Amino acid sequence: MNRAPFLRKLSVALLFAALLSTAFFDVVFFNRTFKVTTANSQAFPYGAYLQENNKPPFIPVNGTDTPVMEEPVYEFIKRNLWKGILPLWNPHQACGFSLIGMMETAIFFPLTFIMYIFPEYYAWDLLILGRFFFAGLLTYWLMRTLRNGVFPSLTAGVVFMLSGPMVLLQYWTANVDIMAPVLLISLEWLVQRTRRDKTQTEKVPFRPIAYLAITIALTFFAGHPEHVFLVNVFGFAFLVHRLFVFRNEVDWKKCLLSYAAACVLGIGMSAIVLFPFLHTLFFESWHGHPPGTGLLMEEQRPRALTLALPHFFQNVPLTYFWEFSGWWGGYLGTLPLALAVLSLFSKQRRGMNYFLGAVVLILIGKQYGLPVINWLGYLPVFNVCRYAIHSPHLTAFCVALLAGMGVRLLASRRRVFLNGLWFAGTLAAITAIHLTVLKASSTIALGWQAALFAAGLLAAFQLILFLKDRRIIRRQAAALFVFLLVFCELTSYIHRERPARFASFPKIPYMDFLKSSPERVRSYGMFWAFYPNTATAFEVDDLGYFFGLAPKRYVEFVNRLIRKEHFKNDLRPPALRAVPLEGRKPILDLLNIRYIVAPSKDRLSRLLTNFAEIHARETTVYNGEVLIYQRPNAFPRAFVVHKAIFTQDTDKTLTLLEQIGPELRRLAVINHAVSPIIKTLLQDAPVEDGSRASITAYTANEVRLEAVMESAGFLVLSEAYHPGWRAYANGRQIPVYQTNHLLRSVFLAPGRYDIKFVFAPQEFFAGAAVSAACAAAVLLLGFLSRPRRRK
Repeated sequence: MNRAPFLRKLSVALLFAALLSTAFFDVVFFNRTFKVTTANSQAFPYGAYLQENNKPPFIPVNGTDTPVMEEPVYEFIKRNLWKGILPLWNPHQACGFSLIGMMETAIFFPLTFIMYIFPEYYAWDLLILGRFFFAGLLTYWLMRTLRNGVFPSLTAGVVFMLSGPMVLLQYWTANVDIMAPVLLISLEWLVQRTRRDKTQTEKVPFRPIAYLAITIALTFFAGHPEHVFLVNVFGFAFLVHRLFVFRNEVDWKKCLLSYAAACVLGIGMSAIVLFPFLHTLFFESWHGHPPGTGLLMEEQRPRALTLALPHFFQNVPLTYFWEFSGWWGGYLGTLPLALAVLSLFSKQRRGMNYFLGAVVLILIGKQYGLPVINWLGYLPVFNVCRYAIHSPHLTAFCVALLAGMGVRLLASRRRVFLNGLWFAGTLAAITAIHLTVLKASSTIALGWQAALFAAGLLAAFQLILFLKDRRIIRRQAAALFVFLLVFCELTSYIHRERPARFASFPKIPYMDFLKSSPERVRSYGMFWAFYPNTATAFEVDDLGYFFGLAPKRYVEFVNRLIRKEHFKNDLRPPALRAVPLEGRKPILDLLNIRYIVAPSKDRLSRLLTNFAEIHARETTVYNGEVLIYQRPNAFPRAFVVHKAIFTQDTDKTLTLLEQIGPELRRLAVINHAVSPIIKTLLQDAPVEDGSRASITAYTANEVRLEAVMESAGFLVLSEAYHPGWRAYANGRQIPVYQTNHLLRSVFLAPGRYDIKFVFAPQEFFAGAAVSAACAAAVLLLGFLSRPRRRK
């Protein structure tokens, strides 16, 4: 058995691991962490418990939403998986929402399993390092598949792995983009296997279809919808380009039919996450994208210079006051852009470099709203994408491939010194204009530093080109030197101001207090204490919410009854956080808000002097690392009402809830057509009697209750309604009613009942069946015989 290919692949993987360890030595060897939990509120205003002094002088990444939107969700999923529960529903935020409908969580993506398997103390760092590693290694394999040399491939891998978007945007969105190299590898293999050569007798390329289908499915499993869309559109454009350049050699009909089959199978395999997401997107959710989102320009065109010169426009290094740091997506680097431009001076791989150059131009032009390119924002689906924050990874990937091709060109026999001067001269001229004509006193110091550093890099780069052209150094040596120079440049941009490694979700006294209540209660945090979605990780209940999509009924309920027009279409993340909720006592009582969590007294006094007056009528039940106020009149989580108003009109329902107010304990608004039978039974029921209900068991997907009904009535569960909930009374399925617009209930005749609510959305189980069928089909294709070759 020839082990050489395996050993070569292993050596490349070890090399990328070594490069990664060098670039992030502080995380790998010195107990530092990628977590930015101490730069954002979480369980406390300063972040995680006991980490107030574990705060770096400035923030090492662009954006600190990961401790809110990712870490708690993964911890929640992990805790449930270890209990043997696949959590389809998150009951701990916003009165509950469909977790399986939030595609961006990437719950089934293979890399995400790191968060489920490893201890929380290390898992986040392993996940981020894993993203970097596979971004680099898979890009290397793509370049080798496209028949590039070792140093061009290594350069491309390093440029993508250490690019600004990868280093500065450490969100789950990157999961999709690291699948882009695999997608192109699968597409290239499909094209090559449908070429008309005399040795190939395979009528249908079964295995390429199977591998491409798996790759497409993985892009969907990877998460964020906008990235899934952009990456797959890019993949289709790549296929069209390859079919065009091989138009006389490829059976394009067979190739396109095979691609269509792979898309059907790939999308089918992802149905287990795609179907719940589509149902949530179109029927159950709200997002903050205003009309015309695809046409918005969220960057300033002159600041495009930060693509090549990171931090050129900064006043100071990025502090907690969030001074502007350049392109939100991060830098691409001086030398990677120089190599990318250099690659365009000669046609490579049948015009592959020109195709990638056009893609980079379109993506950057769209980010900065160039008039000729911005029209893409009118197209369907394109019109809801935010390009400034969702296309940087794809831009960096294309630049990385071009940079690798630039190394391939300089390692050729061609003279390239003068070609390299074009980029250096253009960048120097633009930089000089900014520093002299358009100079700003607040940024001039760091601007000069960035310019001089780039000048040194370009001088070294041009020297290598000159020595290579003069044959003073060999071509492979020149490629090696450029590769090392690129690695040094990108490594020098990495911020080292990281906190020491810590656990984000340790045992916290006030969380134990919230859990100690004999009945299920809901809380709400103010002034950045008990911040969303901290409750999810600790499996306690919070009214707050912070996610990409928000439950539609929750948004309507909050906007009308809790905080007028709080959720707006202004591109801010849909969130209810930190702000006091005053003047809505009956509504908060209805939602089982028993506790108000606020910062400790000394911290609170600096925030709001009259907070104690606002809560003078409430009892302080916990005074420690936080203050907890009790709201004694909050309704129980489950209660019984014997009177109801039926209406299916949303506006009328919300108006009635405003008018009913304190009577909500005895009267419910049922958002359903009038049932004559129920109406008759309720006419004879008293307003109040000895009917009661209590929760006996509570998990992510199931709630069990005991109910004793002296008279007919509705058992109201103060948790969010969703059509995926099923209810059973003594083992017999009964209808679930949308109640008080946001909540759910069941109608019960007099008697004693064991009630069970089960979250079993049809779209999830239908998607699982489709996924299983498509996976079986792909497995069958993968095992079909290899193509026979003629002698």
